[in-house]
This record gives sequence, C-alpha cells and structure tokens, in this order.
Amino acid sequence: MKKNNPKNNENLQPTNYDQAYKGFIDFWLEKMVKYFLPKIAKKIDWNAGINSLIQELTQIDAKDRPSIVDKLIELNLKDNTKIIILLHIEIQASHPGSIAKRMYNYAIKLINKYPDHELISFILYIGKENYKNINIYKPFKFTDNLIYKGAYYMLAQHTTESLEASKSPIAHFLLLTKWLEKNKNTGAGRLQTLEKFINFLEKKGTSVENIRNLVGFAEILVVLPKELQTEFNEFKHQNNIFMASALLTPDLLNNLRKSYSKMRDTGKTLKDFV
Repeated sequence: MKKNNPKNNENLQPTNYDQAYKGFIDFWLEKMVKYFLPKIAKKIDWNAGINSLIQELTQIDAKDRPSIVDKLIELNLKDNTKIIILLHIEIQASHPGSIAKRMYNYAIKLINKYPDHELISFILYIGKENYKNINIYKPFKFTDNLIYKGAYYMLAQHTTESLEASKSPIAHFLLLTKWLEKNKNTGAGRLQTLEKFINFLEKKGTSVENIRNLVGFAEILVVLPKELQTEFNEFKHQNNIFMASALLTPDLLNNLRKSYSKMRDTGKTLKDFV
C-alpha cells in the first residue's frame, strides 16, 4: 500500500482542462488555426468569417463524441473552396489508437454529409505521454494500402524552451499546461504556477489585453483553493492585472463555466451569455 503524501492531501478541486480549453478555443479560434495549421491558414479567406458546425457534429454521432473538446468549423479558402476543420483536444489517452479510429469515423461521416467540402481533422494532445500513432489509423487490417492520417500536435514533443520563445498566446497557454502538470497536486504549487505565468508574460512584453485574457483562462484551468485565491488577487493587483480575472468572484467564475458549456452545446459565442 502506498503511503499518503501529506502534500497531496489538500482539498483541491481537479484542474479544469475541459472548461478552460473550450473557452480558449472559442476566443482564439483564428489564432489556433494559424498556429497549428499555418499552411492551411495562409489559404483561408478570414474576411469570409467562421461558421460553427457544432450542432452538425452532435447530430452525426452524439454518443461517440470525443471526451474532452471538439470543434467543427467551416471556412472559405481564397479560391472559394469550402473546407471543414474538425479540431479535437485530448487530455489523456489510455488507448491512443482509439482516438485515430474515432477521428476516422468522424471523417467518413463528414465527407458523406459534405461531399463538396475539403476536410481536415486535427488532434491536439496535451497529455504528458509521447505517442507515435495517435492520429494514424488503418481502416482495414488485411492491407497496408489504406491508411487514414490526420494532422496532430503532441505537447510532449515540444520543449518549454520552444514554447517560451514563441510570441503566440497559443504557445503560452500550452506552456502553462506543461508547467501545471508538474505543480497541480498542491495549492502552493498551483499558486506559484499562476504567478510564474504572469511574470513570464510581463517579461515577454505581452500586451496588457492578452495578459488579462490569458490569466482569465489560466484561472479557470488551474482552479486555486479559495484560501489562495485572495492571495493571488493581491498578486494581480500588485502587477496591475485587472480585468475579469482580478475581479473574479466564485459566483462569476461559475457563471463563466456554465457559459462555456452552453457555448459548446449551441455553437454561440461567449458574448451571447455574459
């Protein structure tokens, strides 16, 4: 029997990857596509807007939907070709092969439903494992001729140094995710991670607006114990980080989390709910 580690016996809420990343994707969707799919992003006509197809994704197979975050969007290329991007975020993969199969099943259904569209499926895996075939699937085991392969980004394959060097808020949120993995088991560790994150953003010369937005999502992700939230608010005050995060009461935080859930279910934006 393993001995209990007193440092890990705090009354901590689970880190909230699900709600944080749902809101983060919706808020920075264009930047997400540009960061993870840069070649495709250059061909997109961003002035034509982004059409969310989350309802269609639910209708295709509600029971088989990925377990954490999924986003289905329709975009126009500069040559007027319509494309669909299926973006999925996975936290933990006990059976990585099943993720590729699941994405393949989605791809077949989406191709049948939108025969005139180009389809791109993308997996962002933010777990600590480093899998080789997380998005490669052989639909028929008796032949090697047919292989389904989508695009993917595996956080474990990227160093903190490479993420720190980037100027993108997407990279910085991934950096926070890496830092959190090592410090999420104690309240003190979580608090230090958030303070470290703010110090990093300020040193990086990040705009005040981006710092405020990143810190807001960071707090939803990290989930500080109530007794440490006041201490963190004081730290933000000293660093002039004001926004919703500086005024984030437990009631407001709960309302934000509910809003993100509604966003996912309806395909609307955060502005429709807060």
